[in-house]
Amino acid sequence: MQHFDQLLERAPYAHEKQRSVPMIDVPLVFHIEEVSGNPVINLTFLFNKLALVNTYYAPAHVRFVNCAPILYYESSSSVYIKNAINIYLNGGPNGCGSYAGGRIYINVNCNRTFEHVLAHELGHALGLPHTHGYTNTGTTTELVDGSNCTTDGDRFCDTPADPNLLNLVNGSCQYTGTGLDAKGDMYLPDVTNIMSYSRSTCVDKFSQEQLDKMYLVAQALALSCCRIDPPSVADISVCSGQKAVLTATTNLPMGILRWYSDPKGTLPLGTGPTFTTDTLYTSTAFYVEVLDSCISERSTVLVTVNPDGGLPLLDASIFAKLGPGGTQNGGSNPYNLTKLGDTALIFSANRNNIYATTHLMDTVFLLSDTFSASTDFNISGITPLGTKINHRH
Repeated sequence: MQHFDQLLERAPYAHEKQRSVPMIDVPLVFHIEEVSGNPVINLTFLFNKLALVNTYYAPAHVRFVNCAPILYYESSSSVYIKNAINIYLNGGPNGCGSYAGGRIYINVNCNRTFEHVLAHELGHALGLPHTHGYTNTGTTTELVDGSNCTTDGDRFCDTPADPNLLNLVNGSCQYTGTGLDAKGDMYLPDVTNIMSYSRSTCVDKFSQEQLDKMYLVAQALALSCCRIDPPSVADISVCSGQKAVLTATTNLPMGILRWYSDPKGTLPLGTGPTFTTDTLYTSTAFYVEVLDSCISERSTVLVTVNPDGGLPLLDASIFAKLGPGGTQNGGSNPYNLTKLGDTALIFSANRNNIYATTHLMDTVFLLSDTFSASTDFNISGITPLGTKINHRH
């Protein structure tokens, strides 16, 4: 429960009472065990009980909604859907329910009513402890007179001190315990509180302070029902000093692709199925998400920048085959080639940077992308216009 306290400390208006506030939808994902091919719970029954549970939470302005198709499993499941409360329903021989780390486990064969167990565990998921305190067993240290209600028990002052009601409530919903607190006062617990261990048929409400806290926790968690697949992408390689054209696809016809330089950045670099980077000199990662009814997780595109320009071997015979001013494009040749007189060859790699080399192919120069060559260009004029780069010869 300390996690929820820290969450609220970071949330805006965390200590204000919530009254006229909008409804918060909290997404659920149900995982249902199958035994011999048969689900352990009927879906009509399940969603009828969920509707009943939502009436308990309505005063908190919190509503639980089914986020996705039912996920079925056999024996056990390791599947977990992010940004939702995952509820695993099984037909085990022992136990009733538990909550840990965004996961609720419920045994549908429990001797308590299903709606009580579901409402109780969802209360834990929204930050509520038991009315008898932060443990599953034992009694409370909260005093009946309420003098330590902010530090002991469940730390809510509108829930009476509760000694742990397990097996202490009869069929008429009457407390049958005789225990006394540390001052010798007899407990007068609330047997109707959903977060107590009272009899299932007796519980049907939360206190106002409990309702307020659950709203604040639901607000701070900001869970969203988003099952959108992240965009499909592919890593690419470019030469140093080049721009990269990134591509992403989505199976959503109306989905908007948004590109980022940071995995958690908030300001997009651009939108659309393609994005052209600035000139790159080092390998860089970019990130893309798709926006539709919600926002997907981001996919990562790694642009590998080859520090040596990424130039494959140039065959000197290419130069010999071209007459003055001759060109060769496409085919197995990765460059667009233009022969300048008898001494130089201009070529572009991937239609981006422009390079020049001698007819011996022993030196390569990187030229400005605004360079315009004449047909009588002499190799001696290349050096001032460009930068000498390594070339594998």
